[in-house]
Amino acid sequence: MRITIVNPKATRLMTVLIFALGVESFAIEGKVDLALGLSQAKSVSLSYQEQIFIEAISPFRVGVLARLSHSYSPSQLNYKTAPAHITRENPTWPLSFFSQEKESNIDSLKVDSTGASYLNVGYFLEYPFNEDWGAGHSLDVVGFSMGQSSNATYETNPARDPLTTPTRVNARPTSFNLLLLGDQDFGSLNSDFYFYYRPNTDVAIRIGLSYHFIEYTTDRKLAFDNDRFRYQSAGVLLAASYFL
Repeated sequence: MRITIVNPKATRLMTVLIFALGVESFAIEGKVDLALGLSQAKSVSLSYQEQIFIEAISPFRVGVLARLSHSYSPSQLNYKTAPAHITRENPTWPLSFFSQEKESNIDSLKVDSTGASYLNVGYFLEYPFNEDWGAGHSLDVVGFSMGQSSNATYETNPARDPLTTPTRVNARPTSFNLLLLGDQDFGSLNSDFYFYYRPNTDVAIRIGLSYHFIEYTTDRKLAFDNDRFRYQSAGVLLAASYFL
């Protein structure tokens, strides 16, 4: 029986479990990851991640992460009405994720400049193809956001109000972040899907798809008593990890 503990933080309970299961290979690895998301809204993130690998049970590697992300755009971005009870035919969780959009209810908030920082905890999942190559996915779950207020232009959907007049408002990043599902989400969340290459035991390089939900809250209630608007940013992911 071979037991490798890469990170000395492994708990006594986990060690007992390993012996009880007769596991042939066990590892806990810590790593620091720096990632760039390249799209109309650029993003940079720094995270600390801990992963568990138990070869005898599953080839998958699962772990937890703490990730600080910053999304920015000096140019105007078009945010859309966020809450599911406004945007979906069936707002009940989790059915809202599959429900048809109420397109006429979705208004626009054109934020002059985006600058949102968000610190979240989340999870990641990886599948190694071999010792060097693999694929993975990570997702923020809960945390908080901060950022300066920005000027914005609110526009009612013309399908509902063809004579709408743009209204100037102030907006800032929504302070609380929570993953629920689709339009049920709150705040700003970071996720990615990627392939990785690990040339040695110390570093790994990742490339894939970067996906961000960025949410702003206006300084007053607007149509449907709503003040939350979301921008969805998808782009190229470039990242590097250093294993501790």
